[in-house]
Amino acid sequence: MKLISPLPGIIDFNMLFSTICKIKPHPPFSTVISLYRQLHFLGVRPDDYSLNILANCYCRLNFVDFGFSVLANTIKLGFKPNIVSFNTLINGFVHTHQLDKAVHLLDKILRLGFLPDKVTYGSMFKGLRRSGDNAGALKLLRNMESYGHFMPNVVIYHTIIDGLLKDQLLPQALRLFKEMKVKGISPNVDTYYTLIDMYCKEGKVGEARDIFMNMTNTGLVPDIITYNTLLDGYYSHGEMDEAEKLMHLMVKDGCKPDVITFSILIIGYCKGGMVDEALAIFESMISQGQIPDIISYNVLLDGYCLRGQMDEAENLVALMIKHGCKSNIITFNTLIKGYCKCKNIIAYNIISKTM
Repeated sequence: MKLISPLPGIIDFNMLFSTICKIKPHPPFSTVISLYRQLHFLGVRPDDYSLNILANCYCRLNFVDFGFSVLANTIKLGFKPNIVSFNTLINGFVHTHQLDKAVHLLDKILRLGFLPDKVTYGSMFKGLRRSGDNAGALKLLRNMESYGHFMPNVVIYHTIIDGLLKDQLLPQALRLFKEMKVKGISPNVDTYYTLIDMYCKEGKVGEARDIFMNMTNTGLVPDIITYNTLLDGYYSHGEMDEAEKLMHLMVKDGCKPDVITFSILIIGYCKGGMVDEALAIFESMISQGQIPDIISYNVLLDGYCLRGQMDEAENLVALMIKHGCKSNIITFNTLIKGYCKCKNIIAYNIISKTM
């Protein structure tokens, strides 16, 4: 750096620091700190932007105390701290699981007259959800509305709803879901998915279908995760006709089935004793370029073994080996049960010895 003459200005270095901090998947924050120290020794004066970057690097490395030291240095150099400076520190506390300190700092900056923005609240809600403090999240939502600094958006509502559903607080989540729509905040695909997922887990597939229809009626297009979740709900409860209708809608919407979709179909048909239909799905899966996983193989294998079709089962195992899919303990146990059912003791002994 000393060989560069004249030295670039602080704005150029800020661009460099920002770029380094965005490197994925593991930004080298320590490199930015090291470069900043070199600038200090070379006499390059920082500005408030570079100081905020430095504080963020310390906080992301879990050194929040050093972040506060940078804030003190910011004031010492004559710069006025802004909400970005405090957002960095609040996010640092959240990142290091010090939520109580984040709450205390938020209260303090409010008393000092600073106006929180979506980044401030986003960090707080993320921390509250992570800690499972749903009551705290709801309280902050109401405080946020009363302050009027920044009105809640779909991301904030989704964060709270997701936290409530993770704790199986479905009634409270539904109230919040209705509230956001009344206030003109449109739920996104992720919000609808969380509700569909919870209903399916509770066995309320009809309610999950209603939420799905509500979603599509608003013009939103479900993603593959949402389709798979509802499909699994249908098949788990034997609603094969509804599942097939959903598959047709999925294809119509241009949503391409993935390995999970095909596995759900294979499991559903095998559970219903329709092994031939499951095989057709399996073959369709391969023809569409999808590589079956061990779950797909084991489920279809179980279907064959339950029907005593051991020749077909053996052919399936051979295909599995050909495609490089490694068998597991479930594969062996399934084969053993199949051979026992057919009273094929010789094959049983061979399989037992290979385990």
